Amino acid sequence: MDSHWLNEAVLNNAALCDAVAASHGISTNWNESVWFSEHPTPPRYPNIITIKRGSLVDEQINVVRPQLPLSWAIKDSFSELELKDDGFAIAFDAHWYCRMPNQKTSEKTTSDLHLETVKTQSELDQWVSAWGEEDGIFNLSLIENDAIELVYIRREGTIVAGMATNQSSDSIGISNAFGQQNDMLLCADLVAEKHLQHGIVGYGDEAEVAALSEVGFKEIGDLRIWVRKRM
Repeated sequence: MDSHWLNEAVLNNAALCDAVAASHGISTNWNESVWFSEHPTPPRYPNIITIKRGSLVDEQINVVRPQLPLSWAIKDSFSELELKDDGFAIAFDAHWYCRMPNQKTSEKTTSDLHLETVKTQSELDQWVSAWGEEDGIFNLSLIENDAIELVYIRREGTIVAGMATNQSSDSIGISNAFGQQNDMLLCADLVAEKHLQHGIVGYGDEAEVAALSEVGFKEIGDLRIWVRKRM
């Protein structure tokens, strides 16, 4: 069962990266084992993602490398590549996680707060400001994609937590989460409640996985991000 949800998580995340690229007018390519783009991607987004175990990325590296002379990243979705001899360094390791469908809502949802969705430029600006990271990644073109939602919860009129969600096949992906831990967990729990028939998937470090375990998530696999060294 975990292998199914691991594959769901990988493909869901690749679909998110594809949607973000498309929202910036960046062309991408898919084959049965790799997603990639020859063009610069937004900050913190990779140029190559493995989407199947045993993927070989040499061909994609050779295509992408001449177009991107500065540092760029590969998402090794199954933590199985060895790329140091190809001029890459490990940026970080992380873990895929999943909350299975139809799980009972946790006690953390016993709150009068409710999930809201970004619909307008003003709401988008507020969400990005609350997120507090790279400006310019998320835009109205992205949230016009029916598979993508930027969600949040407010307390006394102020956004206190939020995350990006995207739907593909059996799963809803969560990413770019922000907020104090209890608020972020409430937000994740409300997303799961909204999409009760779907698995809720994503990835993060050990601390994030440990926190999400409080609302029914469990670790299902490992990944690694490689970054091309500046030459």
